[in-house]
Amino acid sequence: IGDIDDGANTRIVFAWIFHQSNLAKGQLDFLSFFSYPFYLFYLESFILGGLFFANCFYIYKKEWGKLLPFALTCFQMLMFSFAQEKGARYITADLPLIAIAVSFIVVDLIQSAKKPVVRNAIIGLIIIMFGIHGYKSYDIMCFHNAYQESMADLRKTDNDIKVASSQFMVQKIHAASPKYVTGLPQQAQGLLILYANGFRYLVIDPQAYISYTRDGRRFSPELTGYMEMAKRVIKPVKVYPHFSDELLKRFVLEHNVNLRESLNFIQKNKTEHYGELKVYDLRTIMVVLKELQQRKVQGI
Repeated sequence: IGDIDDGANTRIVFAWIFHQSNLAKGQLDFLSFFSYPFYLFYLESFILGGLFFANCFYIYKKEWGKLLPFALTCFQMLMFSFAQEKGARYITADLPLIAIAVSFIVVDLIQSAKKPVVRNAIIGLIIIMFGIHGYKSYDIMCFHNAYQESMADLRKTDNDIKVASSQFMVQKIHAASPKYVTGLPQQAQGLLILYANGFRYLVIDPQAYISYTRDGRRFSPELTGYMEMAKRVIKPVKVYPHFSDELLKRFVLEHNVNLRESLNFIQKNKTEHYGELKVYDLRTIMVVLKELQQRKVQGI
């Protein structure tokens, strides 16, 4: 796989690893060291979390072979707690080992249960766990791509419409040409350049709370200047539901850097609806910005 397309996968993966090694500096927070155990209970279920940590029983029984998946997972959790993008590592590296560790303890619990009622209770608990995970998986499966829908709606009036998006890498897939979609500028002055080059709409989605926050911290509730103004003052051309509450939780925690701030963001989502994708008219934003600037000059 790493050699396909002249080693494109290898180049991108290693570039991202080295990029993250720089991003991780200065991001440590004590509560974030508990991110992985928290994910297990919060994103999955208390049943799965309890069964995973029940593997500690193998220490008492000195069954070191069965303890291996649990021990490896705990070691990885500790090491990955120092780095960024904890959620991505949780999914790709930890979850498979967690599933193996839970399987070991479940089989042992069922086999060691002497009374049928105890055995049936354990099986019932496992069925409930599968039901919880099935429900959460179904919610993810029902995710509707608002990037495609928003571009399709905009292209109804002009097939060659130009759009600036906070998630331009995905948005451009659905444009008439990739050059018709670009990223959002960090400063309001960049909007003039966009408009001069024929861009007419801005698309702001949850990705903005990673790349365009006012203080530069992930999932800080305030966006950079003109975006926050647009969010508070200007009525969007259209609003798309995009992320459900459950999917937003996973999105936030998969890109988590500071667990405390990430949880605050998830809590505020109940009233702020951060999971929505909003389309704004660029000309309207520029007019409002001009009016605000004139008021500032006049001291109003």
